[in-house]
Amino acid sequence: MGPGISFSAMGRSANAGGHVAVAISVALSLVILGSAASLAQGDDPRRNSIVLDSIDVNVVNVEVFVSDNKGNPVGDLEARDFELREDGKKVKITHFAVVGEAVSDAPEASDDPSRTPLCVVLFIDDFTIDPATREAALEDLRGFVHRDRESDVVYAVAKYDGRLSIVQPFTTDRDEILEALRDLGQPNALGVMRRSQRNAVLREGLELMQAIRQLVGSETRQSEISRYLADYGRQVDSYAERLRQTTGGSFYALSHLANALGSLPGRKAVVYLSDGLPARPGQELYHALSEMTHGVNAPVVTGPRSLEDMDNEMMARSRALNALESGSRRPSGKGGGQPSEDLRMLTALANSGGVSFYSYKAMGAPAVDAGMSGEAAEIYTPLVQGVREDNLAETLRSMADETGGVAVIGGSVDALMERAHTDFSQRYSLGFEPRHQGDGEYHAIKVKAKGRGLKLRYRTGYVDKPTAVRLADRASTALLLGLEENPLGVTLEVGPARQGDQGKYWLVPITLGVPMANLSLMDEGGVFALDAPLFIAARSELGDLAPVQEAMLRIEVEADDLERARGEMHTTRFELALGEGAQRLAVGFVDPVAAVSSFVSRDILVGEMPGDSQ
Repeated sequence: MGPGISFSAMGRSANAGGHVAVAISVALSLVILGSAASLAQGDDPRRNSIVLDSIDVNVVNVEVFVSDNKGNPVGDLEARDFELREDGKKVKITHFAVVGEAVSDAPEASDDPSRTPLCVVLFIDDFTIDPATREAALEDLRGFVHRDRESDVVYAVAKYDGRLSIVQPFTTDRDEILEALRDLGQPNALGVMRRSQRNAVLREGLELMQAIRQLVGSETRQSEISRYLADYGRQVDSYAERLRQTTGGSFYALSHLANALGSLPGRKAVVYLSDGLPARPGQELYHALSEMTHGVNAPVVTGPRSLEDMDNEMMARSRALNALESGSRRPSGKGGGQPSEDLRMLTALANSGGVSFYSYKAMGAPAVDAGMSGEAAEIYTPLVQGVREDNLAETLRSMADETGGVAVIGGSVDALMERAHTDFSQRYSLGFEPRHQGDGEYHAIKVKAKGRGLKLRYRTGYVDKPTAVRLADRASTALLLGLEENPLGVTLEVGPARQGDQGKYWLVPITLGVPMANLSLMDEGGVFALDAPLFIAARSELGDLAPVQEAMLRIEVEADDLERARGEMHTTRFELALGEGAQRLAVGFVDPVAAVSSFVSRDILVGEMPGDSQ
């Protein structure tokens, strides 16, 4: 069972002296049920001094990569050489920096981008990459990391094999990254199974062709041919639907990672290794079915329902499952097409957090097993093979184009990494102050530069997240990446769990503490009080997530007790309903008066096992 949420009243709690009261306006009971493989975590990632980004600076920064018509970086432009538009309206560039050169004196730079380390996640999608190309790609990647000893890049390693795992948190230690890349192991069996499913559909197609050949020329058998084609069309439909669902899993993992990275300051990039995400699931098999249909169309057309009609029906199925036409749509800024809702949301989240995708797809991976390659050539014609490769690469190109990154199709991972380093070592940072703040809407970005033959890459839009959403994202960052920020000195304690209703989950008591001296209590006429937002997120060991939940804590202290209370620790207690097994919990506590927030996380073990917390 996947993650869910339920609410229940939790009452009140107080500090040890009983003089500080807190009420949870909407108390929480997060239900995380099910099991899964664990979220791998290494040593404390904070040793690299990675901090979270500020949420109160209303400046949008746009990283722009400029090259000439030969692909060489151009680094001698000034702020006046650029024109920046948001939603079609020209905006003033208030912050400008040339990274790789001296920072410009005017306009003022919002920070020093050249001093902010580049955070790069090396992401291996084991659910989509073919075993035949995976090891070669990883060997390329290990070679680059081994040589990259001097840069200020901070790397992490992640993978998706039906669940999202952080194999190695952010570190500057190249040997730790290399060890993580060596210890990835073999691809998950579910990823390999997808190839077997495609081969099974191909075998059915071969049997169909053989049956049709025996019937061609016999007009009385037209209905039987039609039935064969209709049955096979349903098999293709089923395969395409399964493929659409598994592709959605990869999009979800990438979106969750991009959202978590958005809370980090400065430059972020995801190097995504995959054999591609199909823009139109099952498209190659629909084309193969179309070719089969046309191959027998001429000699056996009878009645009002011809094989051409059936071909149109098959292609209508393809359009119905077309991922690029599902859900709400927004025209692509560069590709000219209509991305799927999954792709649109992924790039919007990435752009909101300043995350660029550098996508890699190997070419030449066999479409079918070698044992049936000769027979399958009758179905996997050069045209169908070309359709397959284009379909797999289209999404990778869109991911990169829309976020200011690069897609390498058929080259080497090493070349992709070199390009990423070149981009982030010499680029322009354009900042502007939007007319809106936290409106939750998507805003398109357009950048122009003076000069003939210049090529620009940049993020094409972003979602302006409300403050509450950005704070909730901080909880996701702590949960997934293990990156904490705790200026308020928040503590998190986990008590012994007890079995819940009908044994479906365990109730885990949580005690949240914060030094009273660190809180900004406001005088409300005889009572000093603070309304503090609380954010709670949880993740099962399978990677199942409950949506980040928000509650409001009201802390009150009588004026006569204020001085004494300042020296005490305020605590509040609540229960979480969690599934048995390893879980990860993240809690955020916000002091809105001082505009200070703390986010802490814990790994816990739930259920009948020695020790209920770690």
